[in-house]
Amino acid sequence: MINYLFIHKFYALFIGRFFDNAEHRHHAVQLCSVLEGEMEISVNNRVLRGSSFLIAPDCPHKVFEGEGELFLLFLDPEITAGKTLTEKYLSTNPWVRIDLSSIFKGIQEPITSEKITALMSSLLRELDVELQQNIDPRILKIIDIIEHSSFKKDRIKALAEEVSLSESRLQCQHRS
Repeated sequence: MINYLFIHKFYALFIGRFFDNAEHRHHAVQLCSVLEGEMEISVNNRVLRGSSFLIAPDCPHKVFEGEGELFLLFLDPEITAGKTLTEKYLSTNPWVRIDLSSIFKGIQEPITSEKITALMSSLLRELDVELQQNIDPRILKIIDIIEHSSFKKDRIKALAEEVSLSESRLQCQHRS
């Protein structure tokens, strides 16, 4: 299998061969799985063996070589899905072993965006998590205006007025 990297507004996803990595941490909820078989990971210097693990944000970990292909999902812990996973599965322990083998059966190349969308729907349904974000409705309106009009980027002030935000607040909201 070749390596695949998918970037979505709410997550990043890697599917592919195992690779060497040093112990590290990142500010993301991570789902680490193998498509078939098992792997070993180290979490807080404890070696674990299994097919799927959820790892808390900012938790030191290392993925060791395992069987089959690797599936890594990174979710922002500040979005609804990241918060839900953290509260539901990681509130008392920085990692949890989880069985997701039924989700990964039958994944075949080529891996298309349609297959990823279906896989993510199944995965989130299995975890009982929704992939949505409570975004300020004014920001959603701005996105709609930009996507469906010939609105110019240099008209931030007019756009801010359109949704009753100050120009500085709009720019702050836009970056976050």
